[in-house]
Amino acid sequence: MDDANRQVKDAIPPYKAIEEGASRTVNEALVQATAPLLQELIARSRDDALNAGVDQIPPAIRRNLTGFIPEQILNIARYRVKGGGDLTLQVNSIRYGEANAITLDYVIVFKEVNDALYNPALWAHELKHVMQYQDWGIKDFSIRYVRNYRDVEATAYDAGTRYLAWVSVRNAQQWSSTEALNDAVSTDVLNRPRSSFPLAASSNMCGTPIGNCQVDGSAPVGTPCWCNSTIGGVAGSLVPVVAAGDPQPMQTSTPTGLPSGYGMQACGCWGPTPTVTAAEPRCSSGSVRLNVCPGQCDPGHPPYAYVCQ
Repeated sequence: MDDANRQVKDAIPPYKAIEEGASRTVNEALVQATAPLLQELIARSRDDALNAGVDQIPPAIRRNLTGFIPEQILNIARYRVKGGGDLTLQVNSIRYGEANAITLDYVIVFKEVNDALYNPALWAHELKHVMQYQDWGIKDFSIRYVRNYRDVEATAYDAGTRYLAWVSVRNAQQWSSTEALNDAVSTDVLNRPRSSFPLAASSNMCGTPIGNCQVDGSAPVGTPCWCNSTIGGVAGSLVPVVAAGDPQPMQTSTPTGLPSGYGMQACGCWGPTPTVTAAEPRCSSGSVRLNVCPGQCDPGHPPYAYVCQ
């Protein structure tokens, strides 16, 4: 999304006045005026990707992320590789920028098939954006991104870093349950993928959200890795150096609606007597269901939202 933010800045002259000088003081009036344009771009680009055909998270990627990413997010997320019209965010971010992927609501568009199939750390970064969309909605996501995209992106970069730490801890726990207590665990054991990938190959190419780098030595694809960048170390995964085949088959039919679990409304205090279900033609099921949220509005009345059945 970093490149998408720069596109909006370049495309909308008044935007350049939002961040005033080195102080980074934000002109909120211009934020509110600019954010709807990004909101429209995101929605239009998402629909373009859906019309081109999307698929569910690849099974090997899902196995590596299960336990780290909430199941609801794993269920609703969709992806494709490249594609899109000339005016879409994915084409401009991938073709003209450094982005290896871009998240458009619940749809992730990857630059390369190898990242889509073998890069769980990049998936962790992009799925954090899916979670942000679910928590905030496209409108508030756009406002927050225009107001301070660094904060929005920092959370996603942190998700990639935390994923690498989570992999190490889980591998250590699994190792300690099967080995003698006085045996030292090796770095190779700690850093291996949580679940093996179909491609039994080694690589020295580390794929991150902002580009690739070569690392010393080699290890199985999917192994956690790091690249140095202008913003510091960025978490990634080893990906095949050469093309590893075509992406998994994409759906070619026109999308029938939003997937089950997709949030249609942000959590809030919407009244004391909500209906349990309601018709919603935008959902693939044709309806939404009540989803109770953490917190409290009035005694005995928690906040709630609606998600697709």
